[in-house]
Amino acid sequence: MDNPVIQSILEEEAQAALELSAARDQAQALIRETQERLKQEKKQAEAQAAARLEDARREADELSARIGRKAEEEAMTARAVLKVASARKMDRAAEAVLSYLR
Repeated sequence: MDNPVIQSILEEEAQAALELSAARDQAQALIRETQERLKQEKKQAEAQAAARLEDARREADELSARIGRKAEEEAMTARAVLKVASARKMDRAAEAVLSYLR
């Protein structure tokens, strides 16, 4: 290959092939970096979502417990009111019997 034109073309093709190979390597490296970054971001997002879910569950449990305590307080109040009403009814019945007996 003594022909300088052919030699020049072959050198240009070899240089182009090297540049193409380097560009491909850079693109693959960029793809790997992007995939790794996306994996990390996904893990972070999942961890944050799990933490928010746990906070929401804890808040729901606390709210449920407060509602349960409030319901129990109201039930105790209702039982007390019923006992007082029942006692008053018995008092009236006893007074009626005493009035009848007099």
